[in-house]
Amino acid sequence: MASPPRPLDLRPILLRDGEFSRAVFEDFAFQLYSAAHRHRGDDTLTPYLSETAASQLTKRGAAPQQIVIGTLRIDNVATAAPFVVPAVDKIRVRIEATLLLATTAVFAVETWTFVRSARAQSRPPTSTRTWPCPNCGAPWERAAARTCAHCGQNVEVGRFDWERVVRSTRRSGAQPDRPSPSMAAGA
Repeated sequence: MASPPRPLDLRPILLRDGEFSRAVFEDFAFQLYSAAHRHRGDDTLTPYLSETAASQLTKRGAAPQQIVIGTLRIDNVATAAPFVVPAVDKIRVRIEATLLLATTAVFAVETWTFVRSARAQSRPPTSTRTWPCPNCGAPWERAAARTCAHCGQNVEVGRFDWERVVRSTRRSGAQPDRPSPSMAAGA
């Protein structure tokens, strides 16, 4: 019989960022997962996905018509050691989801790693996630590479907010029975 998972120790992040909230972070990860799949191949989420992560999603083909997340769980937290450059915090999240494509349903178990600068601070949650520039808050518009057209800041990996940098898939495959749209929508 497997032993229960150890509780996560979030104290190192909370010591640096008193506004960090596990619930708000999990909501952010949940929303980013869905948005990243819906926006495969465009630059809408450039400040929140590394180039590698965006490329991995694009290579997966057409965007799903619907994304149903079954579980999302933080399974590891790593904080930057003093005097390490660049100093970044990392949170690894395990996601189990069904991606409803035009003709099939694909079940995926993915691990996403999020990083941000150890100096970055949590922002208050918003009622609707619009994916603005993480520095100035203006609607994201790319000027050059990973630079905001409004404030001119380079939004390099995790400089201002969490960014997903790595994805690994443990399992992915077609499901034998596709749920009806009303079931997938939670009706």
